[in-house]
Amino acid sequence: MNHVRAALLLALVALTAAGGAPDGRVVALRENNTSALAARGRVRALTVRDRTVTRLPEAAEALLLFCRQRGVSRLFVAANNLPAPENVDASFGWSRLITGAKRLGMSVYVVLGAANWVTDSGTALTQMDALLSFNAAALPGETLDGVLIELPGLNEDLAAPTSPASAPAAGAPLTPTPALLSDPVAVQRQVEAIARAARHLAARDRSGRLRVGASVPAWMQVQITFDGETRDALRSIVDLVQFIVVHNQPNQTTDVGAAADAALAAAGPAGKSVLTRIDLAVSPRAIPALATLARRDELLLETTVSDVRARHQAAAGFGGVLLDDYVSYATLPEERSARGGGYLPGGYPSAEPITRPGF
Repeated sequence: MNHVRAALLLALVALTAAGGAPDGRVVALRENNTSALAARGRVRALTVRDRTVTRLPEAAEALLLFCRQRGVSRLFVAANNLPAPENVDASFGWSRLITGAKRLGMSVYVVLGAANWVTDSGTALTQMDALLSFNAAALPGETLDGVLIELPGLNEDLAAPTSPASAPAAGAPLTPTPALLSDPVAVQRQVEAIARAARHLAARDRSGRLRVGASVPAWMQVQITFDGETRDALRSIVDLVQFIVVHNQPNQTTDVGAAADAALAAAGPAGKSVLTRIDLAVSPRAIPALATLARRDELLLETTVSDVRARHQAAAGFGGVLLDDYVSYATLPEERSARGGGYLPGGYPSAEPITRPGF
């Protein structure tokens, strides 16, 4: 099944590359976004949650071809865990992907994190040690550039809103706030888990080159007691890492630019980078048609990227955009506006049910 899935993705990406008359507006907008980001040293990043890319050469080939077409400059590859150096086959799969990406000028990060990191510190530390071991055994050009810590409590376990949230005033939190993230004790435990992993890695990274980041809701505003001080949770996380990825779940993805104002205000003066995540995958939330850009098209995606870029182009700390995720992006049509519904600033497309290819 994995081979079939990889072959389908490769065929889909190759078909796009081969021709078919791409939409001129989409291509022009994408190229403009990509060049404008690169001109300021910012990235157009992509999350990859398809585990076959580190197992099957054809899956890695399809991914790298897609990245070339879409101007991707950084990969965030999700993993349950990194292989031990003695696991030659698994390690080779990762090395093959990393080498191919770096030949194209991309940096590669691993995405790690699980719910038990909050309750079992040993699991998180073991994962950080595995990252160090992987890089120590890798040849030049095969090393990972860093890790994005993505804890479910700050990313996946958020309660669904009862209605869509509108774009807030600059720096204002969106509502409603999921219960977990309004509980200072629960948030404190999430921050402590990030701290254990980040500090463990920093203390043992002899190269000094591994960058550590964390994924958090852009709108999170809660006070916690951390390291003996009561302070804003977001600022505590910013102090622990080199970069943060901010998302707007469970609210509308197209509002993420406005929601990210507070995160940029916290990270910019501290010299930390902020990547704004644009969600493309089908959401488990109550109103998936509004929560993400799933079932939409690349025209709406690039319009959203353009809006985020324009809003934050002069902001200290703005590091670029992160498109999440690869399979959802690869199956996104270039333009669907002919099927009805307006685009920004006229609103969202109509929520008619559209069948998404199942991979």
